[in-house]
Amino acid sequence: MKCLVLLALVGFAAAQTGGNNNNRFQGQFVWDLLKPALTAGEVEILLASRDANNYPTYNEIPQTSFACNGRVGFYADVDAQCQVFHRCDINGNMTSYLCVNSTIFNQITLICDAWYNVDCANSPQYESYANSRLYTDLPLFDTPPAGYLTPAQRAAQQAAEIQAAGGQQQSQSTGAQSIQTSGRTSNIRTQTVGRASGIRTQTNNRAQTGGVQAAGRSTQFDTQNADNSQQADQSTETQQ
Repeated sequence: MKCLVLLALVGFAAAQTGGNNNNRFQGQFVWDLLKPALTAGEVEILLASRDANNYPTYNEIPQTSFACNGRVGFYADVDAQCQVFHRCDINGNMTSYLCVNSTIFNQITLICDAWYNVDCANSPQYESYANSRLYTDLPLFDTPPAGYLTPAQRAAQQAAEIQAAGGQQQSQSTGAQSIQTSGRTSNIRTQTVGRASGIRTQTNNRAQTGGVQAAGRSTQFDTQNADNSQQADQSTETQQ
C-alpha cells in the first residue's frame, strides 16, 4: 500500500513538473498551434483526390516501439501514423487506443481528429502542451483574452487591410487622373475663350478701322463736293 502511495506521489509530482515544460508555450493558445483549418471546398477537393497513403487504415492496434518511460498523459504513436494513441497513467500503466479510419490522434487537443487537421510527424514536440496540465488544478487549455484573433482571422484581417489599402490607392490615382483631366479641360476652355476673344477683338478692330476709313472717305468726298460747288458758283458769277 505504501509503495502504491509512493508511486502515486511520484507520478503526481512528475505531472506537476511537466507543467513547467508548458512554459515554452507561454502566450500560445490552441488555435496558434493547430494547423490552419481548411474550408469546406478545400476538404472536398482533398477527399476527392486522396489515396490510401493519405491516412492510416488500421483495423487493430499494431505492435510498435512506444513505451511510457515515466511519462504521464496521452501520447500519439508516430510509428502507427498517429492512428494509435496511448494513455500512460500515474502508475506507469499503458493503455492503447485506436482512432477510427480517416482520423488520427491530435497531440495538441488530445482527441481523434480528421487526418488533414493533424501533423503527425510533429506530435512529439507538443507532448507537454496539454499533458503537463493533467492531474493539476490548472485548466487543460488557457482561455484567450478579449480581442484574441486566431491565425486564420489575423490572415483574413491582413488581407482585408491590404485590399482596402489597394482600393484607397486606386481611388487616389483615379482622383489624380480626374484632376489632370479637369485641368486639361480648363486649359482647353481657356485657350478657346482666348482665341474667341482674340477673333472678336480683331473683328472689332477691323470694323472700327473700316468705319473710320469709310467716314474719312465720306468727309473727303463731301469736302470735295463743297469745293466743287463753290468753284461752280464763282464761275457763274464771273460770267454774269
